Amino acid sequence: MSFLNPGLLLGLLAVSIPILIHLFSRRRFPLIDFSTIKFLKQLQRQQMHRLKLRQWLLLLLRTLAILLITLAFARPALKGKLGAGVLTSNRISMGIVIDGSASMQAKAKVGSSFEQAKSSAQTLISMMSPGDRAFIVLARKTPQPLTPTPSDQPEVMTRALQNAEVWDGPADLEAALDFTLKELNKSQDFHREIYIISDFAGVEKLPPPLAETELFFVAAQAENTDNLAVKAAKITSEIIEPDQPVDLEVTLANYGSKDRQDVYYSVFLNGSRVAEDVVTLAAGAEVKKTHQITPPTPSLEQGSVKLDERDALTVDNTAYYCFSVPQQLNVLLVADPQEGRAIALGLAPKLQATSLIKLQQINTSAWETQTLSQFDVIIFCNPHSFSSAASTRLAHWVEAGGGLLLLPGSSTDVGSVNRDLLEKMGSLRWGEKLGQPGQRGAFLGWRSLDLETPLLRGMLRQGSQPATPQLYQSLRIIGSESASGITCSNGMPFLAESIFGQGKIMLCASSPLQDWSDWAERGIFAPLLHRMVLKLAGRAQENCLAIDAGDELKLPVKAAGGESALLKTPDGQELKLAPLEIGQKLYYVQDAVNPAGIYQLKSVSVITLAAVNVPPTESNLTPPDPEAAFPAWKSANVRVITPENLAEKVKAARYGQELWKVALIAVLLILLLETFIGSSGQSKTDEMEELEAEKVGR
Repeated sequence: MSFLNPGLLLGLLAVSIPILIHLFSRRRFPLIDFSTIKFLKQLQRQQMHRLKLRQWLLLLLRTLAILLITLAFARPALKGKLGAGVLTSNRISMGIVIDGSASMQAKAKVGSSFEQAKSSAQTLISMMSPGDRAFIVLARKTPQPLTPTPSDQPEVMTRALQNAEVWDGPADLEAALDFTLKELNKSQDFHREIYIISDFAGVEKLPPPLAETELFFVAAQAENTDNLAVKAAKITSEIIEPDQPVDLEVTLANYGSKDRQDVYYSVFLNGSRVAEDVVTLAAGAEVKKTHQITPPTPSLEQGSVKLDERDALTVDNTAYYCFSVPQQLNVLLVADPQEGRAIALGLAPKLQATSLIKLQQINTSAWETQTLSQFDVIIFCNPHSFSSAASTRLAHWVEAGGGLLLLPGSSTDVGSVNRDLLEKMGSLRWGEKLGQPGQRGAFLGWRSLDLETPLLRGMLRQGSQPATPQLYQSLRIIGSESASGITCSNGMPFLAESIFGQGKIMLCASSPLQDWSDWAERGIFAPLLHRMVLKLAGRAQENCLAIDAGDELKLPVKAAGGESALLKTPDGQELKLAPLEIGQKLYYVQDAVNPAGIYQLKSVSVITLAAVNVPPTESNLTPPDPEAAFPAWKSANVRVITPENLAEKVKAARYGQELWKVALIAVLLILLLETFIGSSGQSKTDEMEELEAEKVGR
């Protein structure tokens, strides 16, 4: 047993008041014997005995009532197994971790879950006594302490708490809690308490709790966990060219427990609505829809997909996307003039003045003098071999986003190309030769065309049968990572593609050279070659990024001189980013981007867009059972409480079960009993006093 207001125990002196009143109010009468009334003495003694017993009982009840009133004001608390109070020190050190993730923006009974969490933290601050300390950490992707060290000044923490803001990214509660536990571990002379204020949505792991520390989960959860979201808006077209539609895949998700009918959403491109649809979403399910959008001009494009719904969480009702429609692709053709003639005509006809592809042809002996970074795609036709320096340079260029196309020829040293170049960029390589050059009587053909592959989609009409080339000589391709959709009559792929870093490598089993095939003479040659170049031109899309809110925005510096860049955020801010050297390369870096939306980075003449979206894990508002999800904390007797009963439960945990209410109820019962006994015995008391007076008179 302990008392929260021990100073008021001085009021126990008031217990003596009823006793003193009783002692001073007793009346003494002289005793005179009368023989005529002796027969009444026996009856009088019995009545006097009962009267005195009643008076002593009333005295006891009145004394007990004053005692209990005094104890109630002193606020007694019961410790131990019954009361559960554990406070053994006058000083308390609190670690308060507040979940700052996007899901905390969900509507709660009052405001949002985050506002509810801040209110709970303020309640804990207001409960601090002189000498207590608190350390408040806002959980984001990295811990954000609101004060540098634990503070014993409530007003300082209140100001810091008022400035705390929720964001559109995730929260790493494990890192924030680990950060807080390390700080509290320094407070050996304090009674330690840890509070995790969160909706616990998407939380999978927590560090082990500290020993000898009181643990609290404060569930600041949404009022309604039924939530719809635009989970993703993704450009799925691998080949993007002017005046052609682009495929946009929209993923809608229902994270609630009820089916939703007639869910309406809109697709916007550069601020204009270009598509819309209505879908049905089953509980816990998602739906994917594909829309074809055609940008008006070649440029950087940006857009969004918006749900027309008002649900628990609104920040995930919009998803953003961006893509680039290339104005021009710079292609380097490395081939002897005669051998590269058909390729040059297929890619950039002389009669077509406004060609998408700007082609530069150079001899095989002179390509190493070129600045590779100015080209999007490099085509080698009949390469002989690559020196170590040349292959290393090419590998770095591909890794940075370049597209490399290799077409074999009679001069190609397959072993050297495999060993010196291809092995540096993955498992894709050429195998043994098949057929003989110029043997037109024996050849391979194309067995099938898969028109649903990205390379062929939209190039041919369904059911069409183009004239396929005859392959007099070919190389087997080993280690194909991506199907091209073209299969030769012997079952091997005609084309194979591999990804290396940010770039791509494409190998062809045969060549448009006349002694290898009649491919260059077929009508499918030019459009297929054109699509191959477009598919390899990954650099056209490196100016468009898609990341989650809270991620790091990291872009390589492209302009010479490494000048600063200007980052424009969705809320209108303009941030100046200086280049940072990372691994001997320069990058523009912005940590933990927030809020969600379209970001624009401008450096000299280079513009890059970044579509930043709310992480999908934040949309599921259904909380787990914290005790079941974190068994180590359950074993450590963590208390799961709500913001509504926070103060009451914390006081009970610190000081035990308060008994002042019980004491006041007991006082009320005692006074009722005292009133009943006093009123029922009043008439008999008056009668006895009259008898005693009569006795004295006689």
